[in-house]
Amino acid sequence: MSYPNKAYLRTSVAACAILAGLSWASQAGAADFAYGGITGSFDSTLSIGFQQRLQNADCKSISRDNGGCSRTIGELAGAASNPDVNNINADSGNLNYKKGDIVSLVYKGTHDLSLKGPDGWGALIRGTWSGDAKAADTRRTALEHEAKLLMNPHAELLDAYVSKSFTWAGNNAKIKIGNQVVSWGEDIFIPGGINVINAIDFRKLHVPGTQLKEVFKPAPMIYVSSGLTDNLSAEAYYQVMWNSFTFDPVGTFFSTSDVVGPGRRAFYLPASAGAGTFGDEGTPNANNPNPVPGVSPNNPKHSGQFGAALRYRLGITEVGAYYVHYHDKLPQVSFTGTTAQTPTTFFNDYGEDRDLFGASANSRLGPVAVGAELSYRPRDSVAIDPTVPAAGRYSIGRYNRGFIEEQKWQGHVTANYLFEPNTVVGNLQDRIGATDGYFLVEAAAAYYPHLARDRSVPYLLPNYSVPDRFSWGYIAEIGVVYPEIFGSAVNMTPVIDFSHDVQGTTPNALPFIQDRMSLALGLNFNYQDRAKLNLTYVNYWGAGDNNLMRDRDFWGASVSTSF
Repeated sequence: MSYPNKAYLRTSVAACAILAGLSWASQAGAADFAYGGITGSFDSTLSIGFQQRLQNADCKSISRDNGGCSRTIGELAGAASNPDVNNINADSGNLNYKKGDIVSLVYKGTHDLSLKGPDGWGALIRGTWSGDAKAADTRRTALEHEAKLLMNPHAELLDAYVSKSFTWAGNNAKIKIGNQVVSWGEDIFIPGGINVINAIDFRKLHVPGTQLKEVFKPAPMIYVSSGLTDNLSAEAYYQVMWNSFTFDPVGTFFSTSDVVGPGRRAFYLPASAGAGTFGDEGTPNANNPNPVPGVSPNNPKHSGQFGAALRYRLGITEVGAYYVHYHDKLPQVSFTGTTAQTPTTFFNDYGEDRDLFGASANSRLGPVAVGAELSYRPRDSVAIDPTVPAAGRYSIGRYNRGFIEEQKWQGHVTANYLFEPNTVVGNLQDRIGATDGYFLVEAAAAYYPHLARDRSVPYLLPNYSVPDRFSWGYIAEIGVVYPEIFGSAVNMTPVIDFSHDVQGTTPNALPFIQDRMSLALGLNFNYQDRAKLNLTYVNYWGAGDNNLMRDRDFWGASVSTSF
C-alpha cells in the first residue's frame, strides 16, 4: 500500500507572471486624512478576473480507475512503488475541468488603513475579501464544504500591527507588534532559501487580481530593528503563533493533491494496487470502497520560533548574516495503524525545531543590481512513503512518519538590470518605441550532501523516481514599457517569464524537477495607476509524469481599480 503525494510546490513561472502583474498593480488615489495629530490613508483596490483552461488532461496524469493511463510501476521498488496510487489521490482537480472551461471567475477587494501618530507611533491594518463564481462549477466531483467556503464571498485579515520608531544611543530603531510579514534574504522567485519566516498562501498565486502583499501570510510576532553603528544594524523577531502554508482547495483546477488542502478527501487505493479498496468517490461503480480517513493535523507548538539578523553596509555593498529557529510550514503525510500496511488514519505532519543559518550580499556591478545568498539547514524534512516496499524499515509501528531529516544547502544568485539610454540594449529599446525596460534573473541550487540514492529510502515523488543530491534551475523575466499608447494616457507593459529546472530533481520536488519548464506571457495596461488590465498566458511542459502541472496550460485576464 502507498499514500498519495502532497502538493508539490514551487513558485513556478505562472506565479512569476502573476507577480509581474502584482508589481504593476500599485495603488493610487488613496483617501488621506488627519485628525487630532494623527494622519492616515485608506487605500482600496477592487478587481475581477477569470482563467480558462487551454488543454485537456493528459491520460498519464489520471488514475486508471478514473479512465486514465497512469503508470503502475515506479523506480523505487517495482510494483510496490505504484504511481497510480498517487494519481487516484491527486487527479480530482484535473478531472473537474475540460479544455475551454472557465476554471475561475474571481471578484475581490483589498483595503489598507495606515496611521501615523506623534512620537513615532504608527499602525497598519490590511484586509481582503473575495469570491469565486465559477470554480465550484465542477464536471465530476463536487467540492467539499470547506473548499466551497473559500469560493463563497469571505473576508480575511492580513497585516494588523502597531509600530514605534525611537532612538537609543544615537541609533534609529523600530519595534512592530502584531500580525506582520518579515522578509530576509535575496531570493525573488525561487523558494527554499533564507526567507522562511512567513508561510505562503499558494492559493493566492492562482487567483487573478492578487497583489503581492496578499501572498505571504502575516503571522503574529514581535519585530525589532535597530542601527548599532553607522554601518551595522540588527533585526530580531519572536513569533507567538505558528501558521502553515495554504494550498489550493481540493478539486479546484490548480489543486494537485486530494488529501492536502481545504476540503481534503479520504485516501483511496486504485485497483492496480492489487489489494484493499479501489476507486475514489468519483469513480463509477467503485467496489466496496473502504477509504482511509484523514484526521486532525499534528501541528507544531506555537512557541519556539524566532530569529536574528545582522547587516553591514560598506559603500554600495551590504552583507548579512542570519539565524532562524522555525517549525515546518509545508506538511508531510503520516499515518497511524498496526503497520503501514494496515493504516487506520492519515494526517498532515510537520517537523519542529528546525534551524537555518544564512548569509547574503547585495551590491551593484555597473548598471546591474546583484544579490546572493547561501543557507544551511542541519535538519530539513524530506518526504518519504514508508509503505514502499511493503513491510520495509519505515513501515513498522503505530505511527508511520512521512518524512526523514537530511542536511541541506541552498544558494541563490539574482541580477536586475534596468535598461539604460545610450547602450546597446537602450538603443534597441528606443527602436521598438519603449521608454523603460528591465531584465531580472534568479538562479538557485539545492544540495543534500548525504542523500541516499541506493533506493534504500522510499523518497516520495509523483512517479517514485529517486531524487538527486544536487539540483539547480533559474527563472528569467523581461519587461518593457510603452508609454501613452495610441496617444492615450495608458501605458502598456509586455512581460515574458521563463522558468527552467536544468539539472537534478530536489527531494520533495521543491524547488526543482529536472527538465521542467514553463513560459508566461503577460500584457499589462495601466491608466494613471487608477485602472489596470492584465492579460496572462501560461504554458507548462517537460519532466514527464513528475510534473503535475504539465497539462494545465491556461490564459486569464483581470481588471482592477484603485482609489
